[in-house]
Amino acid sequence: MGRMLRGFSIVSIAVVLAAAMAFTGCSNNSPLAPDPEFLTKPIVNGVLSTVAVVEKVISAEDGGLILISRDAYQHSFAVQPNAILADARISVKSTKEKVNGVTAIVFEFGPDGLVFSQAANLNFQMSELNSRAVSAKLYYYDPSAGGWVLQANRSVVSGHVNFDIYHFSKYAISD
Repeated sequence: MGRMLRGFSIVSIAVVLAAAMAFTGCSNNSPLAPDPEFLTKPIVNGVLSTVAVVEKVISAEDGGLILISRDAYQHSFAVQPNAILADARISVKSTKEKVNGVTAIVFEFGPDGLVFSQAANLNFQMSELNSRAVSAKLYYYDPSAGGWVLQANRSVVSGHVNFDIYHFSKYAISD
């Protein structure tokens, strides 16, 4: 009887451990769980489009670089040293959308309203939209106007275009 009780105890412990492991996997709050928005693929113009979300703490003293990967394209956002007053967790979400009737890549930066004393730089790989483009436009979304406002028009150099960003808002790049 002692051997049977010991066998039952070992099996019971194994079942409890297996159940505990099953219920402690990745949750939506787990740092290892995938961001559900990142996995979303909206359809734009009949084509699946990746929603890219990236987040990084940027040092006020040192500045920093955030790499934004969308499908096979690489964009970047650079903050200059001493351009922000305090260290900040910066997030960037990018999607492909229609803006003023044309296809654009939209960037939503956070935290909302962050202001830079020196321009941050958004470097965009233009081939994501049009590999033959010679210029690109930067728009920002103005909620009070209820629409997109042209902020800048820049030349494409070696397949990339650079835009100065002085504060966080919702921005769009088109050709």
